[in-house]
Amino acid sequence: MAPVLPNTVHLDQCRSEAVILSDHISITEVRDSLRKLNNNRAPGLDGYPAEFLRYAVMTKPDGKREHVLLPALTAILNAALTQGYIPDSWNVNLITPIYTRGDASDPAN
Repeated sequence: MAPVLPNTVHLDQCRSEAVILSDHISITEVRDSLRKLNNNRAPGLDGYPAEFLRYAVMTKPDGKREHVLLPALTAILNAALTQGYIPDSWNVNLITPIYTRGDASDPAN
């Protein structure tokens, strides 16, 4: 067996990671990701702030809280993964420069 050099990866490890990446996205993974979204940020081009996605929760008659968008978000993400297609609109960003200080006519400020 060849010696293992620092910062190298075995082929078996690559295969196991590839299997993990090909698995479906779970509802738990989406829920955990939603919890990590930053609040008080400008919404994207779709107009929805992070709080909309994060706190779309409904209280059921039995008192349990349920995230109403979680199943739909998970299905959409899994469809993009299995079909290998990401909508172009997911890759569009709007960046707005904000003046901080100094000469307002200098674009570097």
